[in-house]
Amino acid sequence: MNVRMCGMVRKGAVLPSRPTCVIKKAGGKPPTVCWRAALSIALVAVLFAPSVLGDTITVPVMQYGIGSTSSNVAYSPDGQTFLAGYTDGVIRLWDIATLSIVRSFSGHSSAVTSVAFSADGSKIISGGGESKARVWSVASGLQVRTLSGHVSSVASVCFSPDGAVAVTGSGGLLPGTLTGYGEARLYEVATGRLIRILSGHAGRVRSVACSPDGTKVLTGSQDDTAMLWDLATGTLLRTFTGHASYVDVVAFSPDGSRILTGASDDTGRLWDLSTGGIIRTFGNGHNVRSAAFSPDGASVLFGLKCSDRSVSPSFWGEARLWDAASGTLTRTFSGHTRYVNSVCFSPDGARVVIGAEESNAILYETATGAAIKTLDVANDVGGPVAVSSDGSKILAGSALLDTATGAQLGTFSGGPGSLLSVALSGDGSKVLIGSGGYDYPTKTHYGEARLWNVATGTLLR
Repeated sequence: MNVRMCGMVRKGAVLPSRPTCVIKKAGGKPPTVCWRAALSIALVAVLFAPSVLGDTITVPVMQYGIGSTSSNVAYSPDGQTFLAGYTDGVIRLWDIATLSIVRSFSGHSSAVTSVAFSADGSKIISGGGESKARVWSVASGLQVRTLSGHVSSVASVCFSPDGAVAVTGSGGLLPGTLTGYGEARLYEVATGRLIRILSGHAGRVRSVACSPDGTKVLTGSQDDTAMLWDLATGTLLRTFTGHASYVDVVAFSPDGSRILTGASDDTGRLWDLSTGGIIRTFGNGHNVRSAAFSPDGASVLFGLKCSDRSVSPSFWGEARLWDAASGTLTRTFSGHTRYVNSVCFSPDGARVVIGAEESNAILYETATGAAIKTLDVANDVGGPVAVSSDGSKILAGSALLDTATGAQLGTFSGGPGSLLSVALSGDGSKVLIGSGGYDYPTKTHYGEARLWNVATGTLLR
C-alpha cells in the first residue's frame, strides 16, 4: 500500500504532500483471478461527519484484486474532499460534508491501485492494473496525461511536493525468467516525458513516497529493502536493509527527518534519514499491512494481518499505536474480524480510522481507544451507490431512491456486462451508469457509460 496520504492526504491531512498515512490494498490483476472484497474506504469520509448518518452505516464493499499494495484513498490538501480508487477502474471524489460524489474520473480499464493529490489540489495521479498511470485535472475531471512504459501494473504513485514530477512504482519478473525486478519511474507532469527510471530493486516496488522537501524518493520492495534516491539525479543514496520479508509500506515523517517501513516479517522500523541507522524496531507480532505517522510525528500506527492456527478464530486484524520516542506500545485497537488493511489519523490526531478487509471501518478516540463510530460493510447491498449533493436522492445500483421515503423514483439500465459504477449529477437531474466486463476468448476488457435524464427517463448519451 503505500504511504502517503495525509496532508495531501493519504489519510489525514497535515501539510500538503507530507506523508502521514498509508493504506494498503491488493490490486492490479484482471478479472481472471479471484477477487477479495476489501473495505469501502471511500465512504470513511462520513465518519468525520456524524450528523450525516447514524452510528452504523451500511455500504457496498469496495474490491481489490490480489497482487500489489497501494494507496487507494487520499484527502485533498484542504481536507474538504476525499478521493478513492475502485476496482471498476473509476476514481471518485467525495465531498466530506455532504457525502456526495463531486466528480468521477474514468479511464482505467482495470482496478485502480493507487491515488494521490498534487500539493495544490489541482491534479490527481492514479495507478492501475493496466500498466499505466494517469494524471487528471480535478476541476474538469478530464485526463490530462497518460504515463506509459510500465511492463506490469502500477502499485503505487505520488507527486513531488511542487507537483512537477510524478513517481510510480511497479515491477515483477523479467520477461521469460523467474528473476524479479522493481523500479520507480519519474515523469515530467507537464509533458508526460519519462525523466528517468530508478532501478536497483530485485523485487516489485510496492510503495513510493516523496520527501516533504521534494529532494528525495523512497521506495519499498518485495526484495525486503527500502531505498532512498535523489530525485534530481536518480542517484541511489542509501539502502535500508534488515527486514526479513516484503517491505509493504514506506513513509517520511512530517518533518522529513525519519522514515517508517512496515513489512511482512511482523515488524515496523523507524530509521534516521541522515545516517540510515535504525532508531527503533516495533515488534508487532503479525504482518504489517499498513502504517501511519501521527500528524505531529510523535506516534506511529500499524495495521496488522493477524493469524494463529492454534486459536479460533485463526485470522483477525488489529492496529497497534506506539510512542515513536520510547518505543512503548501505548494502545491496541482490537475487535476487527478481518485483516486491518488501512490506518489513518484525523488531521488533529485526536482520532484514528481503522479499516479491515471484508469487514468494517471503526473510528476510535486516540487517547482512550474508545470506539466512536462503526462503518459496516454489507456484501448483499446491490451494486455501487451515489448520493445527490442535497442528500435527497440515492442511486443504488441502477435504482434511484428517495432518501426520505425509500420510494423508487426510477430504474436506469447500463450497457453490456456487469454494472460497475454509478454517479448522480450534483442537482440529481442526471444519472450516469457505467458497465463492462472481461471477454475471456479475446482477453480484452470492454465497457460503456450511459447518461440518463432522471425526469424523463430519456437516454441522453
